[in-house]
Amino acid sequence: LRWCATAQLPCHIALTKSDKLSRSVAITTLKKAQTELTQIHPGATAQTLSSLTGEGVDTLRTQIAQWLWSAQEE
Repeated sequence: LRWCATAQLPCHIALTKSDKLSRSVAITTLKKAQTELTQIHPGATAQTLSSLTGEGVDTLRTQIAQWLWSAQEE
């Protein structure tokens, strides 16, 4: 994370296994992670993800696609 921040690279954290948590615990965990990420890498983002339920998969795909399109434009 620090290396990405120093290199000014984007970083997106996927908090997996979100289906194992209640919705309120998942939201609390995400907010805590986002707060801590901001201290290390202000541009970093985070999300919850569950491959079992599919929650967050579209968000992750969108993020990756944005990075790929951005890289092609450079």
